[in-house]
Amino acid sequence: MASSSPRVFLLPFPAYGLMIPMVDLASLFTSRGIDTTIITTPGNASFFPSHLNLLLLPSSPFTAVGLPSGCENLADLPQPEHQHMLTFMHAMSLLRKPLAALLAEHSPTCLVSDYRCPWTVDMGIPRIVFQPTGAFSAAVSDIIYTFEPHKKMEDPMEKFLIPGGIPHPICITRSELPGIFHLPREAFQITKESLCQCLGVIFHTFYELEPWYVDYLKASGPNKVWCAGVLPLYNKRAECTEAEWEPTKAWLDSKNPSSVIYLCFGSTSVLGEDQLKEIAAGLHASNHPFLWVVKGEWPGKNWNELEGLENKGRILMRWAPQVEILNHPSIGGFVTHCGWNSSLEAIAAGVPVAGWPQRAEQFLNERLLVEVMGVGVSMLGEGEARRRVRQRGIVGRERVREVVCELMGGGERAAEWRNRATEYCKMAREAVKDGGSSDQDMAALIEEIHRMAVPRFTI
Repeated sequence: MASSSPRVFLLPFPAYGLMIPMVDLASLFTSRGIDTTIITTPGNASFFPSHLNLLLLPSSPFTAVGLPSGCENLADLPQPEHQHMLTFMHAMSLLRKPLAALLAEHSPTCLVSDYRCPWTVDMGIPRIVFQPTGAFSAAVSDIIYTFEPHKKMEDPMEKFLIPGGIPHPICITRSELPGIFHLPREAFQITKESLCQCLGVIFHTFYELEPWYVDYLKASGPNKVWCAGVLPLYNKRAECTEAEWEPTKAWLDSKNPSSVIYLCFGSTSVLGEDQLKEIAAGLHASNHPFLWVVKGEWPGKNWNELEGLENKGRILMRWAPQVEILNHPSIGGFVTHCGWNSSLEAIAAGVPVAGWPQRAEQFLNERLLVEVMGVGVSMLGEGEARRRVRQRGIVGRERVREVVCELMGGGERAAEWRNRATEYCKMAREAVKDGGSSDQDMAALIEEIHRMAVPRFTI
C-alpha cells in the first residue's frame, strides 16, 4: 500500500531569478508538512540551501548539444546569451528521459515544474506548473499572442495599444515584448498547450495586486490558478550571514530614514562601462546617498571627474542581500530592472521604484509598476525621449539625476508614489496572514496535494 503522506518534487528552470522563488515555494511546502525535494543538475546543486532535499539529473545533455562544460545555468551561457538560448532550451528538453526514470524510481505524489519546462507533460504523475511571474505579464502575453497586434507594427519602436478589453490603456512596442514573441509562434503554442495539460498553475503574486488579470487567467484556461503571495513573506530567506550583512547594515544605520536610493539590476544583467559611468555621474550630481550593486568589474577608479563618488554612497560588487536592504528604514527608493522577484520584494517592503527594464517580461512589469499601480517612475521615459534612449542603448546622466531627485524628493508625485507603495505593502502582508487570500490559496493547494496522496483501493 502506498503511503498517504504527500511527497512533492519541484523542478526549477536553471536561472537564478527563477530558482529563488522555487526555493521559497519549497520552504513553504516544507513548513506546512509536505515532504519536498528539489530536482536539479550537478552544476546548480550548490545554489540550494542545505535544509532542502536534492536529487540530481545528469549534466550530459548540456555538453551533448555543444554547450561548454559546466554550462548548466542561464548565467553561464556564452555571450551574446540570446544566440545560445534555443540550444539551452533543447538541452533542457533532453532531461525528460532521466527525469521520467527518477520519478518512476521515487514515485512522488506530484511534480511542480517551471512553466519554461513544457516537456514535463505526461510524466505519469499529476503535474502542477509554477509560474514565477505575475498575472499581469502572463495575461497580457496571452492577449498579445491571441490578437497579434505587434505584427502590424513595421517599426519595432512604434507603440501599439494592447487589445482584449484590459482595464488599463497600456501601450508597448514590439522591441519590448518578452523574448518568446521573437521566436516562431509554435514556441508560445507549445507552452500554452502544456499549461492546459496540468492540474493547475501557481503564480508568484497575490490576488489584490492584479485582480482583473488573475480573473482573466482563471477564465481563459481549463485548470486551477493559485496565487502564492509574496513568497519571502512566509519564511525569512537566509540571504547571507550576519557577518556578511553587518558592514552594509552599519552603513545604512548611519543614514536618515528614507534617504538612501538603492540600485540593483538583477542577478545576470551586466551594464557596460559607458552606462556605469553615466549612472555614477547622475548619482554624483543628485547628492543623495546611494547603495549600488554592480555586476562585473568596477571601472570607476579611472573616472577622475567623479572623485569623491565613494564618499556619497556604497558600492557592492556582484551581490547583495536585497530583501534585507529593501526593508531597512533608510531606503527611500529603488532603481530596478523590474525583474519579478525584485518587483515583488519592493512591493512587500513598500518602497517606490524607478523602473529600468532590460529584457524578457521586465518591460511589462515596468508598465504594471508605473502605469497600473502608480508606485514609481520610468527611468527610460516616454514618447520620443524613450525612443531615443532605446535606440542609443544608454540612459544619460542627466536623466539619472532627474529621476533619482524626483523619486527621493518631497514633491507631490513622489508623495503619491510612497503612499501607494505603502498601501500595496499592507495588501501583500495581509494576503499571507492567516485567512488572507494567498494563505487560503496555499491551504487549498496543499489540501489538493494531500488528496492526491490518499491511496485508492480497488476490489
